[in-house]
Amino acid sequence: MYNNKEKYDEALSMLIKSIRMTTSTFDLNNYNSFVYSSTELRILMNIAFTLNMLKHKEKYIEIIEFCFHSADTSDDIYPKLCHNLSGALLRKKDYEKALQVSNMGIEASQKTRNLNGLNILYYGKAIAEFHLEKPEYIKSLNIALTLCEALGQDKLKNDIIRKCKKVLGIDL
Repeated sequence: MYNNKEKYDEALSMLIKSIRMTTSTFDLNNYNSFVYSSTELRILMNIAFTLNMLKHKEKYIEIIEFCFHSADTSDDIYPKLCHNLSGALLRKKDYEKALQVSNMGIEASQKTRNLNGLNILYYGKAIAEFHLEKPEYIKSLNIALTLCEALGQDKLKNDIIRKCKKVLGIDL
């Protein structure tokens, strides 16, 4: 999005103004006092991303978890929230919870027949399984790569292969 603090501060201000168009008393201390539409949850998720870039890691996770619990599992944003929360949990090394959240996103995507993001949910699942020493991580990685291939997402497929080699020492 942006590469310096000033731009992130500006983005945060604009996102807060956006959400105040429908929730006039919104602020970062009372965000969890409201019920949000799917569009508002997307804005709130972007607020969380911006806070993460501004080094407010705990607030980022807190808001992403709130969005995750607030979204309906049939909403298009739900798998994205699952992916983002799972990624945050992986960075915190909470692999069990990351696996659980990835599985919830996969299940929701399958129920709604929404393939968008299913490959990265399987990738996140594989990373959690790898760290939990579950041998089925290979199956999850293969599903992620197959989905990338089927959807013509060659760049993502190559990124996954490269990250597996660099970060996990896995040659695919």
